[in-house]
Amino acid sequence: MTPTDRYNAGEALTVPEARALGYEVFRSDGNRWYADRVASREPVDRTRGDLTRREALWRLTEHLAVRDAHSDFVDRAIVGIPEIAKRLGTTAGTVKSWINRGVFPEPAQRLAMGPIWYYPDIERWATIPRSPGRRRKEG
Repeated sequence: MTPTDRYNAGEALTVPEARALGYEVFRSDGNRWYADRVASREPVDRTRGDLTRREALWRLTEHLAVRDAHSDFVDRAIVGIPEIAKRLGTTAGTVKSWINRGVFPEPAQRLAMGPIWYYPDIERWATIPRSPGRRRKEG
């Protein structure tokens, strides 16, 4: 089961499931527990406090479920022309030019305020190798 499935069922991850996700549940002073990320390259996601082992696993489950929900939300981020221009480091005029030339992905939806896209579609499009544009005139 995923952390989100466990969380929705009101169940905590088991120790083997936590380990499989790269987390370990440690005992601190006495009978107090905490969960911590094992991989040294990753930023530390830590749940600490005066917790029992079961509470530490529940906090970890909750943390991972929230992280997954946030990740799903970011993956479906909706953007318009100004946001695309900002994220790609260009101008809105350039984005409109790409749209008018037919080299830009079709929008997910056309609203009264303008077209909108899912940002992952734009990211995929931006990674496709293209020939450079026209050279600017010097002078």
